[in-house]
Amino acid sequence: MAPIPASQAGLLAWLKVDETWLSIGGVKRPVVVVLDPKGERLDLCLSGLGFDWGGWFTGLVKRGARVLMIDDDPVYGLARCSWS
Repeated sequence: MAPIPASQAGLLAWLKVDETWLSIGGVKRPVVVVLDPKGERLDLCLSGLGFDWGGWFTGLVKRGARVLMIDDDPVYGLARCSWS
């Protein structure tokens, strides 16, 4: 698998976003994963309670994202409705 680019690296215009749980330091932590249209991992970010989804989505826009495909997980909150 290709290395994950720095969080400031440019992104494709069309992305998939999903969440998963990874063991980090022996503790399961929620992580958001950014994938390209073919499912290749482009970026990871620790999430969890209090995570600023709106700010994080805005950061993806600044990096070139224009369309995000997400599941209906309520973790995204109002950010999924207001992001454009």
